[in-house]
Amino acid sequence: MLTVGKLKVLAEQFPNFDKITLEYAKGLANLSSKQSATEATLTINELETLAGQFSDSNKITLIYAQGLVNLSSKQAAAEAALTVNKLKILASRFHDFPELSFAYAKGLGNLSLKQSVKDAAKTVDELEMLAKRYYDFSEFALAYAKGLVNLSINQSVEDAVNTIDKLEALTKQYYDFSEFALAYARGLVNLSIDQSVEDAAQTVDKLAALTERFPGSEEIAFEYTHGLLNLSHGQSAEDAIQTISELKTATERFANSEEIALRYAKGLFNFSIKQSVEEAAQTVATMGTLARQYPSSDEITLVYANGLSNLFIMQSQSAVDTTQTVANMGELARQHPDSEEIAHLYNQMRDCLS
Repeated sequence: MLTVGKLKVLAEQFPNFDKITLEYAKGLANLSSKQSATEATLTINELETLAGQFSDSNKITLIYAQGLVNLSSKQAAAEAALTVNKLKILASRFHDFPELSFAYAKGLGNLSLKQSVKDAAKTVDELEMLAKRYYDFSEFALAYAKGLVNLSINQSVEDAVNTIDKLEALTKQYYDFSEFALAYARGLVNLSIDQSVEDAAQTVDKLAALTERFPGSEEIAFEYTHGLLNLSHGQSAEDAIQTISELKTATERFANSEEIALRYAKGLFNFSIKQSVEEAAQTVATMGTLARQYPSSDEITLVYANGLSNLFIMQSQSAVDTTQTVANMGELARQHPDSEEIAHLYNQMRDCLS
């Protein structure tokens, strides 16, 4: 495979050979996706020069736009705003070229993730305008939906509710599109983080409804388990029983997903903190079973270790025998000799006993 350097030499040697120039442009865009922001800036500058030299080539212009999108994803807000403005200029110059407007939309999406709430709201308004202008293209509506998700991350609960309502409307408009449902699900998860337990429970019910509409979507199921985990933080032990049961069901349904299993493990940890010593021991035992089911997941193993550590403290405070808990932690430390966190937790136990 030819390197970008070799393609540049060939492009300079054969300036009238469009295919070589096009491959060189593609090489620069691909390179920019793998570089740091500083390195990618230089690469995109080179691509900008090439686009200027072949200003009549829509293909090279589009590749330049894709390079700008790559760059905007790596930059801080101020620099990304300048990059996205270049995309806006390109979209305005080639207003009959929807692909360039879509590149602009993707750049706006990248920008919205880095901005303050106030600035992101303006960026999302621009995405909404593009979605209305190109109403025949669902891609623009999806870019708008993703922008709404980004906006909801840092909004107050009150403002986020309005944003999520817009996502819900898009989901109804594109009812059979799982991509819109996934964006809506991610927005609901963002909303659930800071809600009261009662409101978060209603939000999680909406996530549950989405999983029923798209039963085969692991991504939507993951967002549902994320919402369940958020809900479990504020619930009492009694109320959390059903939440943990739902997490278990999702884990069994998507048994190959370590990420969903991790949410279940974290939910079990939250649950164990609120239980009696005897109940917590059973919950931590379940965490151990889960860790053995997913031996390649260091994160699940660490959650189990923290569960053992918390159980040890509860047992010590209640004058309950800790022998088995310490033994389980010791076995875990031997199985994972490279884990400093597990070694630290085990040593803390031993220090307490000495």
